[in-house]
Formats: sequence, structure tokens, C-alpha cells
Amino acid sequence: MPPCLPYRTFPTELLHRIIVQVIADSVHAICVSPENVDWEMNVFPTLCRVSHNFRALTLEIMTQAFRSQPTSADISSLFLPIAKQFERLRLFGNRLYRPTRSTSHFNPEKDDALLIYGYSLFLSTLDLRYSAIRFQMVQEISITTLSLSLAMCSKVMPIGLADVLSDAMRKQMNLLQSGLNAVRSAETLDYLMKEWTDMKECKSKEENVELRKSANLAKIREQIAELQEAYEAYAYIIESDSVFQTSELPSILSVLKKLQEMEVNGQCLFAASLEKLLERWHNTPCFPTESVS
Repeated sequence: MPPCLPYRTFPTELLHRIIVQVIADSVHAICVSPENVDWEMNVFPTLCRVSHNFRALTLEIMTQAFRSQPTSADISSLFLPIAKQFERLRLFGNRLYRPTRSTSHFNPEKDDALLIYGYSLFLSTLDLRYSAIRFQMVQEISITTLSLSLAMCSKVMPIGLADVLSDAMRKQMNLLQSGLNAVRSAETLDYLMKEWTDMKECKSKEENVELRKSANLAKIREQIAELQEAYEAYAYIIESDSVFQTSELPSILSVLKKLQEMEVNGQCLFAASLEKLLERWHNTPCFPTESVS
């Protein structure tokens, strides 16, 4: 008869980290995934059924993160209030994929966990980015809101539970900032092109006018490079995480068309500068229904 092998188990610290990560990923999926999230909605009861160790650690994390205390010897009383918070988050997050089956606002309740507050703010800024009318003002307010939310995430216990949310918030902030930078570059380009047109129509042959034209064209090339850098950063985030979808970046499309029309002797002045930017635009357009040739 073979000798009995000693019973092995994971160190408690490692089990704790695994459970925290599973819960963090589950809450994130509840908020942003377009797929079925039944498993994630029931993550706490499921983890409690794995083993005695899993159950003890899961209950400890629930108590820390959601300030939950059982009202009786039956721990199922812990799950209901958390399930209600998850249901409200799911309904609010559905706005990203199913607007007709969602709620347009999230009303915080006094017993909501900090993590729930954080996700409600994150989802609000996602929704604002897709439906922004006053673009620059909304982007700036959203960046400020996310900065405050990040600070709040550092207070979520246990440590690590808000890591997935914090990472998503940083991506969203970078996306907002790069989109804002791209639009600002486009608006600067629009101003410089009007300035160049005015100088082009000027009949004066003075050396000062020609110098100003050259300086203006140099500034336009600089701004094209800045627009390309900002748009590269924007497109990279869109492509790297399916949570973030394309949304309208005002001014860019019209500016790209105007740049293509800036010609001297039938030749586009910025063909070389625009080539990379236009290729990137076709691959990840901010206006999916329109294009630039």
C-alpha cells in the first residue's frame, strides 16, 4: 500500500489574493461585459461552496468590502443586499450596450460599498464620453471625476479589490485626455489653416508675408504631428480593451478634409505628414459612419 502523502493546501495569503482577484474581475464584468454574467452575479455564494478555507476568507472579504454582517446564523442573509447592489450596477452598466433595457441614472444608497460608488462614477464617465455635446467641458469634468474616484479606490478594503477598477479608470482618463488633446490640435489646425488662406489671398509680395507663410506652414506640420501622437494614444486604448468603444471626436474629420485640400500647383502640401494619420484613422475611426479618402 503506497504511503499516504501529506495533505497540501495553498498558503492563506495566496488564497486571499486569488479570491480578491476573482471578486474584482467579477464586479468589473457585471458592470461592463455585454455577455451573460450569471456566474459573476453569484460569485460570493459560489466561492463559499468551494471549501471551508474559501468560505472563511470569502466571508471575511465580504465583511470588509461590503460592510456586511449576517442577521442570523444563516450566512445567506449576507448575499441578498450585495446581490441588490450588483443588480443596480448591472442595470446601469447596460446603458453601454442595451440602452432600451437599462436605467439612465444610478441612485447611491447609504449602505452601498465604496467599490459600488467607484463603479457608478466610472460608468457615468463612460456614458458621458459617448453622448457628449459640449465636448471639452464634459471631458474635463470626467477627468476630474475619475481623479476623485481613483483617490476613493485607495480606501477600498481589502487591498487589491479595487485594482481592476483603478486600472480601468486610468485607461479611461488616458483615453479622455488623448481625445481632448487630439481635438485641441484639430482646432488649432483649423485656426492656422484660416490664417494661411488669408495670407495666400493677400496680393502683397513683401518678404514679411512670405516669412509668415513659411512659419505658418511649419506650425501646421507641428500640429499634425501632435494630432497624430494624440490619436495614436487614443486608438491604442480603444484597440487594447473592448470596454472602450469609439466615440465622436469633433472637428477632426473636417480638419483632415481641409488639410487634404491645401494644395500648391495641384499638390497637397501635407501629403507625407498626413499619410500615417489617415491610415490610422481608417483602422480606428472616431466617426465610424464617415471616412476620409
